[in-house]
Amino acid sequence: MVKRLSKTGLAFAALFAAFCFWCVISFLKGAWQATDVIAYVTFPFSLAVHYGCSFLQSLFRLSYGAINWLEVALDAICGTLEAYFFGWLLERPLRR
Repeated sequence: MVKRLSKTGLAFAALFAAFCFWCVISFLKGAWQATDVIAYVTFPFSLAVHYGCSFLQSLFRLSYGAINWLEVALDAICGTLEAYFFGWLLERPLRR
């Protein structure tokens, strides 16, 4: 039996995904530190993502630009999952 998804979790995840999209658009417009904000928000997991991407860079000899975008994408995915989990935890108290 499959349980339904959390509405609050989906709302939090959608807000974080929109925030990540805004950060990437701001970076492309010239705000060079905009993508760093995603790593700051997802701090504990961004360290693991950074070390994993550094390992991939040394293994496959990827460029720094490719690794940077890989880190941003993985941080955005981790952050979206964190936001969903946080919203899922808050679903019951917000219903009351």
